[in-house]
Amino acid sequence: MRLAIGDFYRRIGRTDEALSHYRTGRQTTTQRASISAYLKRIGATNFVLGKFDEALKDAQGAVANDSNDLDAVLLQSRIMIASGKPELVSRPSACCRHRRRRIPKMRKFDFSLVPRTSSVSSGLKLAMN
Repeated sequence: MRLAIGDFYRRIGRTDEALSHYRTGRQTTTQRASISAYLKRIGATNFVLGKFDEALKDAQGAVANDSNDLDAVLLQSRIMIASGKPELVSRPSACCRHRRRRIPKMRKFDFSLVPRTSSVSSGLKLAMN
């Protein structure tokens, strides 16, 4: 609930109230996914306000909470680059402990299964005339 209220305040430009709701929600939740969501929102809001050190601390907290959360890793990298510390950015595979998923190869489409009808070619001839 606090996420939605904070998002509303952030959208209308009242970032201080948004941060207040995010922080209150962060303190009251015990679910791991919710903690990451609050930390990402707090970090993103601080990032927009130009508070890079606070934003980086929150983003690092979100990554530490769930190292497989690629949104948190991306936020952390963006903050590091924007704050003038691109040397701190590591490759996502180095900081995330996720397995790389193999992308299956595309199968070739078998055109022999498509029925061949003369109605398509005759329809084109009629449209051309």
